This record gives sequence, structure tokens and C-alpha cells, in this order.
Amino acid sequence: MAMPEKGDTAQHKRDMKTYQNWEKKDRSARFKMLNYMHNDLIGQFEGYQTAQEMWNALKLTFMAPNAKMVDHLRKMSAMIRKSKVAGNNLSDEQQILIVLRSLPDSWDQMMTHNESIKTFAQLSHHLKLEAERQEAKGNASMFVADAKSSEHKGS
Repeated sequence: MAMPEKGDTAQHKRDMKTYQNWEKKDRSARFKMLNYMHNDLIGQFEGYQTAQEMWNALKLTFMAPNAKMVDHLRKMSAMIRKSKVAGNNLSDEQQILIVLRSLPDSWDQMMTHNESIKTFAQLSHHLKLEAERQEAKGNASMFVADAKSSEHKGS
């Protein structure tokens, strides 16, 4: 909702009151959503201007096909941050190795050496994309299997 332009009419006063009520409810909703988040997520989502924007970002992050990978990376990021707070600053290379070692064995074949990945953020992005690709590949395989099964039943 956009703030009404300046005016002095009765309609403007009603519009302004409606806007102020909406703004108060929106601020309350944003605060409640942030209040229920883990501390390591607050910084990622507090910059959204409205509760609707924040909700959309949360859905994209945690309801996407790669939500398991996103959750894993969030936990790894929190672990790295806690390590830093404890005085153990890990180099970018150490952070990348820790994350790679934390992946399931099934990811070994997918993770080829990529010289362009130099930071945790770059690795995180790469892994999210790979998780999406694997999800799409799995869905495509299921579709092909369903199509073959339907074709076989029809013949």
C-alpha cells in the first residue's frame, strides 16, 4: 500500500487513516516473523520493507525444491559464524572444505572442481543451483517413467 499524497480533504484524511492502520499492522507482522526466526536468519530477511515482501522471500528460500540444501547451508553458515565469534577465523578455503566435507556421499559425483568458487557465498550459490538441477532432473525422470508406463498400459 502506498502512502496517500498530501491533501486536506475528508477523503484524504480517511485514506491517511487507512494507510496508518495498514502500516501499523504491516510493521507488527514483520516484527512477528522476525521474532520467530533463528538468529542467523534475521539479518537475511530484516531488510524487506513489507511483511508481504518478507513472506515471499521466505517462501522462495524455504519452500523451493532445494529447501533441504538451503537449510543445510544455513546451518553451515551459522557454524562458521559461531566459530568466528569464538575467535577461530576460518579462511575461505577452510570454509569451502568444511562445507564440501559435510555433503552427503551422493553429492561427490556432482561436485567437480570449480576454480571460480573462492568463497562460502559462491559455493552456497553453486550448491543451491545444483540442488535445483537435481530436483528438476528427478522430476523429469519421474515424468518419463510415468509416460512410458501410460504408453505401455495403452498398448
